[in-house]
Amino acid sequence: MIPISKLKLNPDNPRTIKKDQLEKLKRSIKSFPEMMEKRPMVCVTDIDGKMFPIGGNMRLKALRELGMKEIPDSWVVMADEWTEEQRREFIIKDNANLGDWNWVLAKAGN
Repeated sequence: MIPISKLKLNPDNPRTIKKDQLEKLKRSIKSFPEMMEKRPMVCVTDIDGKMFPIGGNMRLKALRELGMKEIPDSWVVMADEWTEEQRREFIIKDNANLGDWNWVLAKAGN
């Protein structure tokens, strides 16, 4: 298990989340925590020894708001070996919203 206190939000995260979206994310994690194992946060270690997500910053925010004190190791994948350039590229590509939704199929899955 990883203590939440060992994780911090990415200070350079380019994305924001609205309160209603954060509430949806919290409900999603609470109702389907197994998702975190299949789509873990991608983290790096900062100079202070804490880890921060380069992918999954909003999930970390939601986990904190849910009051979680620790999370399974499988919810985090480390990318310390990546260069700064690779990290920046990952942040951009991981957050790119490409493609369009087929809302009929999306609603059928709910």
